Amino acid sequence: LLKEGVLEKINDEMMKNQIHDILKREDVETKLSVLDKVIGEFVDRQRLLKEEEERDKKTAEDAMKSVQVLPHGVEVSDIMKFQAYKVKMKIRDKLAAELETAERRQEELQSQMEKEREDVNAMVKKINDETLDPLERAGEICSVNFAS
Repeated sequence: LLKEGVLEKINDEMMKNQIHDILKREDVETKLSVLDKVIGEFVDRQRLLKEEEERDKKTAEDAMKSVQVLPHGVEVSDIMKFQAYKVKMKIRDKLAAELETAERRQEELQSQMEKEREDVNAMVKKINDETLDPLERAGEICSVNFAS
């Protein structure tokens, strides 16, 4: 009996060591932690889906309650069309404001280009006037000298 107990303990210890060695060799701890992470993400995803379903359910219930109080002759599709119309109007107003800003910017740039064009023309005229004056005088001097 004692012999059997000792052998059983030895076998249990050997089994524990063998199992421990196998777990280490197969990198089971890392695999289990990855599995644990995947399970955690799955649980989180399921929780988020359930929360989203509850929100959708509440939204649907609220919509149903609001449908029950719609005036006679007003359909849910009419309300949806009106909501779509409001969204389109908001987008239109935003685009109109952007267009107005772009047009103002274009006018500013055109005005700036016109001023710069005038400045360049004035500089060209000044250069021409300054250059032609001495050349005209030199030409007059030359023509007077050749004539005499």
